[in-house]
Amino acid sequence: MKKYKHLILIVLGIVFSLLINIAIQYIGKYDLNYKLIIGTVVYFLLTYFVFRKNAGYYRESIVLLIISYPIISILTIVNSIDFQNSWVSLPSNFFLLLGCIFGYLFFKKKIYILPLFLSGFIFFWLQFGKGFFSNKMQYGSFNQAVLFKSPQLFVYDTMQQRIDLMSKSKILILDFWNSHCGPCYRQFPLVDSVSKVSDSSRFIIATVNVPLNGETKENNFRLLNDFHYSFRKYFASDKSIIDSLQIKVYPTTIIIENGQIIFRGEFLNAVKKMKVI
Repeated sequence: MKKYKHLILIVLGIVFSLLINIAIQYIGKYDLNYKLIIGTVVYFLLTYFVFRKNAGYYRESIVLLIISYPIISILTIVNSIDFQNSWVSLPSNFFLLLGCIFGYLFFKKKIYILPLFLSGFIFFWLQFGKGFFSNKMQYGSFNQAVLFKSPQLFVYDTMQQRIDLMSKSKILILDFWNSHCGPCYRQFPLVDSVSKVSDSSRFIIATVNVPLNGETKENNFRLLNDFHYSFRKYFASDKSIIDSLQIKVYPTTIIIENGQIIFRGEFLNAVKKMKVI
């Protein structure tokens, strides 16, 4: 009878684990840092509690698998359906699993410094690892620096004239955007202010609109023209330009110098790299 009581406690722990995971996923919609910190601590404590109540009645590997199953199942399903949009939650889900493992080790080995190690891993990730991971997933390199020959890039200016960007002898700093991108619009004032103070004899600072979902360059030109920004405005005819440049997210800034793409990342980092101001 006592064995079944322990089983009930474990089952309740698993149900609680599932509810926690759902709540943590909800928190992650608003702030993935909160999801990572809160989730890791909760799963650490939950795993430790369940193993204490198990008291050797059930195989530890099975118990650990059952506790972590909600994380593994949600992580696997979500990322297999749409990894392009769900990769950003991958590290926080990994830390949830790490919380389970550390909770088990803390129960098994009674190493009281383990919570400090776990806290150190979280701190290191938030301070350093998160930025490197984000750069790699969004821009293809850990520090946003790349080096490859630029393809031919044809765009249109505000006069609807076709322009070959590779014919320009200056350094090109191109901010790629689309009309559905909120951060793109919020970045325009920064692009505008930098373009006003930059050395026009060395740099061409411009935005490049990419029409998506049935849009046209003409409509997007009229949309951007309403803001009356002074920076150069280019418009791509279709999204083939972002495929050739391997752009995955918006906004993304590209630096082209001497026919080579040397940077793919954030606009402000591009400005700092080239010492534009």
